[in-house]
Amino acid sequence: MKIPQLKIIVPLLILGSLLGWIVVATYFPGDSTPMSVTRNGVTAGLTKIVYRNGEDVTFWVENNRNGTIYFMVMPPWEIEQKVCGEWKHVYPSAVANSVVEIPPGRDKTWIWHQQTDYWWSSPGDYRVILPVHLSFEGDPEVFYLPFKIRGWIGIRAY
Repeated sequence: MKIPQLKIIVPLLILGSLLGWIVVATYFPGDSTPMSVTRNGVTAGLTKIVYRNGEDVTFWVENNRNGTIYFMVMPPWEIEQKVCGEWKHVYPSAVANSVVEIPPGRDKTWIWHQQTDYWWSSPGDYRVILPVHLSFEGDPEVFYLPFKIRGWIGIRAY
């Protein structure tokens, strides 16, 4: 092969490898492991801990207690993002007072479409906060479910 041809082929190979890595890192973020936390007979979890930018974040709660559990507002969860080392509220902007009951042996699933109060989510560290009331009195059992969003800002997966 002649030297002028190598000057064209080598940069193309490098560029192709770089673009391939970016596509793989963006669309196949890695850890699709589900996670869950169980306390006082209540299990809360995420379907996975790493999501692509624009992908629906799915989380749930399961009542394994002998009694009903309660959520006192709708939606009964909120999303926070870690910004400069501090957790900042990003969704929802408003809640309504409403009691939702989950009887023993039942579960409830929610989906966050990665929309924030002002725009769309960006890559970073997030968590779902789920305050579960074991009765009408006292403080709730609060579940913190951490997850990551990876990908490019502006790339939406529809």
